[in-house]
Amino acid sequence: MKTTQTNIEKKYNALLKKYQEAINIIYDITPTSDYTPDYMTYDYDGFLEFSNNDDYFYFKQLKEAVNKSELYVKYLNHSYNNTFG
Repeated sequence: MKTTQTNIEKKYNALLKKYQEAINIIYDITPTSDYTPDYMTYDYDGFLEFSNNDDYFYFKQLKEAVNKSELYVKYLNHSYNNTFG
């Protein structure tokens, strides 16, 4: 029997995907001496571990982390590639 995802589960999983994409972009842009994506990966693993928790206690923190990571990607794109977006 297939279980359907609730609305918050879908949002949480979408945020996890966005966070992973941002981490991958940061890994591609930054030099190897920048450990920021490594720390973000540890956070991602923690958010992923708690994705099976029914109360989604860390939803707000994940949303903030995604917003910060997307802003950081924009900053890095501007700094290293002189582009916005």
